Amino acid sequence: MKESLNVDLGAGPVEAFALVADFGRLAEWDPGVVSSAWRSGGPVVGAVCDVVVTFLGRPAAVTYELIEHEPPRIARYVARARFMDSVDTVVVDPAPDGSRLSLSAEVHLRGPLLLLRPVLPRVFARSARRAVAALRRRFGDGAGPRRS
Repeated sequence: MKESLNVDLGAGPVEAFALVADFGRLAEWDPGVVSSAWRSGGPVVGAVCDVVVTFLGRPAAVTYELIEHEPPRIARYVARARFMDSVDTVVVDPAPDGSRLSLSAEVHLRGPLLLLRPVLPRVFARSARRAVAALRRRFGDGAGPRRS
């Protein structure tokens, strides 16, 4: 299952990338994140970040490993959780009024989460709307979100 989102932000690429691509800072802006912290250092390739998200009303631990990091343009993570793995990509491009942020996740479900496959796109979409709203409060907006 692949989910993606594009949004224009009223911040330059360097500022937007510094916040959004640093998963150790997820809890600063994503309301679906309870906590996020690098195990050591970070963000550098090979660094591991422990994140606790709210998933269907319950806390869920996700471990992210940074596998690609080219500031201020791209960061790619491999996520591992009990019943899910994913590859999450953050791309930031310049835009006329700031930057264009593209987020994507290629999600692979296992075990009982396979039963939720039909409803997960709606769960992810709701979470994405909340995250975009938080980013807009922080940075201002451009043309708005576009799902792809």
